[in-house]
Amino acid sequence: MQKRFPQLPVHMHVRDAASALDDGRHDGAQRHLNAAISSLSPLQIRRAGLAHDEDHQDAKTFMDQAHRHLLLVRDHEDAKKEPAQ
Repeated sequence: MQKRFPQLPVHMHVRDAASALDDGRHDGAQRHLNAAISSLSPLQIRRAGLAHDEDHQDAKTFMDQAHRHLLLVRDHEDAKKEPAQ
């Protein structure tokens, strides 16, 4: 992400999410993943001066990956809340 979109903060948010997970702060990880997803929205891509279809396709791919990680963090939290059987 950093190589593809160095002008966007998305890679910093993903790195911060990983650090938060390492520290056991799942809520913080979710916030950073949401911020990463927002950083890759079409509006933010255009504001960064990226107007080509390839830019938007790559951003969508990265957005989908960040969203998948967000869901995995939520699944992990849900599993912790479920009573042991």
